Amino acid sequence: GEGEGEGEGEGEGEGEGEGEVDCSEPLDLSVWLRDDVFDASLLTTTPYDFDAGVGAVLAALPEDGESVAVSIPVTDAVVTNVGYAPEGSSPNTFFSDANGTAFTYFVDGFETTKPGDKVSFLVTEITNYFGKPEVTAIENLVVTPSEEPIFYHAATGTTLDYSTMGHQNVHLYGTLTSDNGNCGGDYTCFDLNHGGQTVTYRINLSNLGDYPDQLGDCIQIFAPLDTFSGEPQINIDNYNWRYVVFL
Repeated sequence: GEGEGEGEGEGEGEGEGEGEVDCSEPLDLSVWLRDDVFDASLLTTTPYDFDAGVGAVLAALPEDGESVAVSIPVTDAVVTNVGYAPEGSSPNTFFSDANGTAFTYFVDGFETTKPGDKVSFLVTEITNYFGKPEVTAIENLVVTPSEEPIFYHAATGTTLDYSTMGHQNVHLYGTLTSDNGNCGGDYTCFDLNHGGQTVTYRINLSNLGDYPDQLGDCIQIFAPLDTFSGEPQINIDNYNWRYVVFL
């Protein structure tokens, strides 16, 4: 599948295993989620129970390929993940409440935002990118450094559903079982088998030097669930969203 290449980090978060590695066993998330990005002690599988305005953002999706001017307040949504951004620039920022997750795309002001923070702003533009709502303009951003719970789905072995889990964090672990070749730009797509289920895993290998992800690798993932052509997909737009356990 293809998708948007929203930015890449340097190849971090890879581990070296000794001897046989059991791809069906998860690593403790605190082992590999980077301390300067995630406080793993905040992670929770308990869904949110508050309305911060995310539902209204998702409902305002225009026609495919179009942008629409809106005026939708978001109040104290929880930041649940951040994409890669070069130092000093603003990452795509995923914000959540009980009604789902939306994300910003090339919006300034989130340079130091971390998962667990709270954010409030007025959404002024939403763009439909191949069926996905991107918040492409905001006003009056307030970032409140906080330690809110960071929701995720313990999703290994489950059927992934973009319609109910779109851009929410999923934790998966398993094996790259098929190299499906190029799938847009510099990206390569693999099949990732996780607990008997399979999902497309899409990553730019060109920045990974001598150690690119490859067939047979054990992969741990903590990433927002994306989609391509209506099917769920894991887009590694931030290398910190995955950890490779080298055999």
